[in-house]
Amino acid sequence: GNPGVLSKVDIEHRRAELARLKVHPRDDAQNQAILARANRLYEENLGSMRTLIGAEIDRMRNVIEGQDPEQITAMRARLGEFLDSIDRSLL
Repeated sequence: GNPGVLSKVDIEHRRAELARLKVHPRDDAQNQAILARANRLYEENLGSMRTLIGAEIDRMRNVIEGQDPEQITAMRARLGEFLDSIDRSLL
């Protein structure tokens, strides 16, 4: 191909990437799901556990507001593991 000229496939790929970038991370379904799960556990717990969960929710929201995809992915994984450990302890 010609240098500097994008194929139709390349153009569609770039458009898809740009569309994904236009969505604020707070509106991302995965982020909404993990925060909904965390909020459910927050409501189900009391005392120090509730405080810990609240701190993790705040941390996740702060990372989301930073809009760094790598940090968000890492924090979402960490929060998921944290919530899994709470779910296991409640069984």
